[in-house]
Amino acid sequence: MTGQKKKRGKLGALLAYGGGGLLLAGAGAAGGFYASGSLVGALKTDAKPVAITYFAFQQPFTSNLRDSGSFAQLSLSVATTDNPRAAEAVKTNEAALRSVVLMTVADQDAGALGTTAGKQQLQVKLRNVMDAVLKAKDGRPGIDSVYFTSFVIQ
Repeated sequence: MTGQKKKRGKLGALLAYGGGGLLLAGAGAAGGFYASGSLVGALKTDAKPVAITYFAFQQPFTSNLRDSGSFAQLSLSVATTDNPRAAEAVKTNEAALRSVVLMTVADQDAGALGTTAGKQQLQVKLRNVMDAVLKAKDGRPGIDSVYFTSFVIQ
C-alpha cells in the first residue's frame, strides 16, 4: 500500500507541474496573440467585413510586345474593395481601361513576361495605370488588385 501511495504522489506531482507548465504556455500564447493584435481584432464587434467586388473583362487583351516578334494574349479581372462605386466606374470606363492595358502590355519585354517576377511587375503596373484612368474619369481610384485569368506569350 505504501508503494502505491508513493507512485500516486509522484504521479500527482508530475501532473501538477505538467498542468502548471501547460497553463503558463497557454497564457504566454494568449499574451502573444493579444500583443500582435490578432486576438484583439477577432474580438472587435465594430469591425466591418471587407466586401470585394470582381470585374472580369469579357474579351481577352492581345498585343505585340516591345522589340520582338512576340505577342501576348491575356485575360484580366480586377478587384475593388468596399467601394461599389469603383466597380461601376470600371464598367463605365471599360474602353479607356482596355486602351491603357493594351498600351502598357505593348511596352513590355517578352523575356521579362516569361518569368513570374515579370508578370507580377506587370500586375502592379496595370493596377497603377488603371487606377490613374479611374481617378481621371471618376475622380478617385478604386482598383485594389489585378488578376490574370489567362496568359499566353507567342
